[in-house]
Amino acid sequence: MKTTALLGILAVLVLEAGCTMGPKYKRPAVNVPQEYRTPEPQPATQASSLGNEQWWQLYQDPVLTQLIHTAIAQNYDVRIAAARVLEAQAQVGITRSNQFPSASVGADIYSQQNPKVSNVFPAYQVNAGDLNLSVI
Repeated sequence: MKTTALLGILAVLVLEAGCTMGPKYKRPAVNVPQEYRTPEPQPATQASSLGNEQWWQLYQDPVLTQLIHTAIAQNYDVRIAAARVLEAQAQVGITRSNQFPSASVGADIYSQQNPKVSNVFPAYQVNAGDLNLSVI
């Protein structure tokens, strides 16, 4: 028991000694330019996506331009992913729907008429109705 306590104290002392070695950190001086490529920032008139940047016009290749336009118009993977997101949102709505109160109302009206079959069973007619109200 004494040896483990001594080893623990020794480990703490070694770690503490390692932290006290060396000079204190000083941040080096860095020459930062006051202006970058553009002297003043251009105001963004409209936030555009990376796909609308038209990087392909640098190559001036009509085939590449046509392929890019076709890919943007017929990108079925993105459409499928968007449909799956909408499907998942609908599933969440369906799953959470049982947490809310629900009410239902129903009504039935029916009529039944049987002819006279024999002397034992006379002819009869029944008119009835139902009204149901359920709140959960």
